[in-house]
Amino acid sequence: VKHVCIRPCKWCAEMIGPELKRRYHEEYLCMKRISECGQRCGITNLVEEDRLHHESELCGNRIVQCTAGCGEWIFYGDQHNHIDPDCGDCARRLVRCPYDL
Repeated sequence: VKHVCIRPCKWCAEMIGPELKRRYHEEYLCMKRISECGQRCGITNLVEEDRLHHESELCGNRIVQCTAGCGEWIFYGDQHNHIDPDCGDCARRLVRCPYDL
């Protein structure tokens, strides 16, 4: 009978063994592990189970469709510049009439 060392995952405390299987779980599979945003916004202390929500709903680097309706896909953080009335590049942005003084 071969003895297998079973120890808790350092993130979620699930008992896993042998050591190689536990290390693989801790580095790639554990939903409690610390990870970074895949959109490269600079956040590096995300719990893996929260990462997808961050990337799809909260991240400033996520890609969204223009809110003015031009159809372009832009970074969420660039929306304001895209639809800016004075210097935006959105074809459907609201602009002030040049004769409205």
